[in-house]
Amino acid sequence: MSVAKSDIGEISTWRSIGRRLSSPTVATALVAVVVAAIIVAVALLLRGQPKDVIVGLGAALASAVVALVLALVNSLERKRERKERQAAADREESERANLRHEQRAYSALNYFDGGTQRRNIGISVVEGISPVVPEIRKLYLPLLVNQAGYLLLVSKQEEAAHEVDNCTRIVRLIIAWKSDLGDSYSTYYKQLQDSLRKRLEPPAAYRRRGGIEMESNDLQRWYDDLA
Repeated sequence: MSVAKSDIGEISTWRSIGRRLSSPTVATALVAVVVAAIIVAVALLLRGQPKDVIVGLGAALASAVVALVLALVNSLERKRERKERQAAADREESERANLRHEQRAYSALNYFDGGTQRRNIGISVVEGISPVVPEIRKLYLPLLVNQAGYLLLVSKQEEAAHEVDNCTRIVRLIIAWKSDLGDSYSTYYKQLQDSLRKRLEPPAAYRRRGGIEMESNDLQRWYDDLA
């Protein structure tokens, strides 16, 4: 069954009114208005009645008003307590999630101790966790720069295809972090630029022990992005 836009607008309006009426200030004002109206109505009805009748009804009315106010206060207090408990639970869950993320982030360090597949796993963890815990970028930047330099200049050609992918992902991470980390980490970016510059030069231009084969266009583009 379709709902007309006018119906949706009306529902939204009533929800907005409901939220406003549920606020303590508005609710208290409404109680005051209702009580004043009741008092006026009773006063009109009791004109000419005996004094003891007026006193009795006045006492009953006062008791009802007190009970109404107490019920309102209790309801608002319970609502406030529920909100506080929910907020505390949300904070606790957020802290647990952050702790899990940090544990994963630090565990990735163990995968950069050598080997193509272990390096691949470590890169995957860093790729997934760095947007969630951006603080780890400061920790991993020096490590990733060293890893890229090793792959570009030292690594042998065994499993080269996998290492090309690893190197590409590492350099892309480093470039993506550049704007967030700022000038205080420029030394590491210059270090990576130096590795790229050496890799772009002919092998006879310097003593290079190895290095995986990379596309010159990629190397030049990364070098320019780091400038």
